[in-house]
Amino acid sequence: DMAPGVGIAAYPGLLETTATVWVLEESDLADATRILEEMRGREPDLSELDDDADETDDPERPDESTIVARRRNAYLLVLLLWTGPIGVVVILVVFALLFGGVG
Repeated sequence: DMAPGVGIAAYPGLLETTATVWVLEESDLADATRILEEMRGREPDLSELDDDADETDDPERPDESTIVARRRNAYLLVLLLWTGPIGVVVILVVFALLFGGVG
């Protein structure tokens, strides 16, 4: 069983989909069981699946220079968050000295 409030979970080694239904009122248990059995017996409607998806619908991958710039910015942001306010000042001073911003 899953913990209360967990709608879906994956368990290692479990090969089929499972569902846990929580019923608040014991009087609703019979109706919930009936509905769950109806859902199990129903064949999935596969006609809605689009196997002929158009490849042009996929978003374009950014060029390599954009990816490198985003990665560099992300590393810098993580470094700034990790070092705290004092680290931010030290990093800014180091960058200013390295890139000639002071002088």
